[in-house]
Amino acid sequence: MSAKTKLIFITFLLMGIPFYSSASAMENAKLIFQTGMGSLDYEESTDAFGSSIESESSSRVFLLEVLGELPVSSVLFAGGLVTAGWTSSGDEIWWENGSLRQTNDLQIDLYNLELRLGYRFPVRENSGFSASVYVNTGYDVFSFERSNFVVLGVPQSIPTVTEEFDLLRLGAGIQAAMDVQRWSFFGEAGYGRYLDGQVNNSAFPGITLETEGNRWHVEIGVDRRLSTALSLGLALSSSMVDLQESEPVSGVVFPNSRTGINSLNLRLTKVF
Repeated sequence: MSAKTKLIFITFLLMGIPFYSSASAMENAKLIFQTGMGSLDYEESTDAFGSSIESESSSRVFLLEVLGELPVSSVLFAGGLVTAGWTSSGDEIWWENGSLRQTNDLQIDLYNLELRLGYRFPVRENSGFSASVYVNTGYDVFSFERSNFVVLGVPQSIPTVTEEFDLLRLGAGIQAAMDVQRWSFFGEAGYGRYLDGQVNNSAFPGITLETEGNRWHVEIGVDRRLSTALSLGLALSSSMVDLQESEPVSGVVFPNSRTGINSLNLRLTKVF
């Protein structure tokens, strides 16, 4: 199944959740719209072919996110999460054995789709505290575009190179919140394991490299209730994706990579 097919399939699945829910469940549904800006740091490293090669890049990132939750019972809930992000063009710098070898421009787009099934812990009435745990499955896409190559100080006439990571993951997370009058203080932490990852690079047509890895995510923030149905808030979010080096294929290898995203987000919560 191609990356675009997977995206379309999971998106329609997420969109279809409300149509399979009861009217009473929809009355307690929740939608969170979130947008933010921050930094995306990306680095690679490998010594698969004898030399130590490392790269790093840092750029601004703009994020959009929509999270929906539907009660399944008094303690169970289902949810879907869609995230999209775009970076400004940043400089990627490469070293070989500690010496500068190459620079190029790098732009990254990212798309994350996730399904959740969670359990809310029963809490004492009017305590203001709530907590839940969830399991999830997700599909993450990272699209890279590299251009304006300079090798050993000499500009190169190399066409733009594109690269795409298609990553399937399983994971779990925990959420907690404390309500104090009109304020709600919340936090979330999650972990995901990439069990099936594929990497395709336009510089090496016909070669697909396989990888696996880990994803961590934490978020803390505060919401202010504007009414019984609307809340406005701010959140600090941090994510880290670590991918492992692939086995070499026809003299090509996908190196160890790390993607870190930190952002400040504006949130709008709608309760139905």
